[in-house]
Amino acid sequence: MLAPSHSAACLVDPESAESIREGILKVINDEAYREGLIQKGFENVKRFAPEKISAQYAALYRAL
Repeated sequence: MLAPSHSAACLVDPESAESIREGILKVINDEAYREGLIQKGFENVKRFAPEKISAQYAALYRAL
């Protein structure tokens, strides 16, 4: 599956300074939230392992 995992990010309204401020403060002040983001990020990065990417390209070439 190629869909991005949004749960590994602190999403904010990029046009709202208050939203950005709240997001930053949540990451700084909420240790459990921050650690959860970090762990989800480590899981997300596995999607980009060279072995996984090369297998996806090989499957694509075979399908063509």
